[in-house]
Amino acid sequence: WKQYHSARNVALSVVLEAAELLEIFQWKSDQECEEVLKDPAVRQNLSDELADMSSRSGRSAASVASAAPGPPAAARAAAATAIAAPAIRAPWRAS
Repeated sequence: WKQYHSARNVALSVVLEAAELLEIFQWKSDQECEEVLKDPAVRQNLSDELADMSSRSGRSAASVASAAPGPPAAARAAAATAIAAPAIRAPWRAS
């Protein structure tokens, strides 16, 4: 899969994942969004989409940072990956 992880492709992937996240709330009022978030299946889907976005964002940052020459680029890539790696703890997610 590494061949597909160019900066451009990963950036596009982030946008596509964001669109999937927004689709959950599309055409809903704030009150309807509050109601839909009470559904465990919707919360799981939301959590999955946020995790996908986090993963893609980390790959994108690492890909861009590693493209620059020199040791500082490697450090930036490692830091970007470390920031995106932890699991997302969203307020609507069960503890």
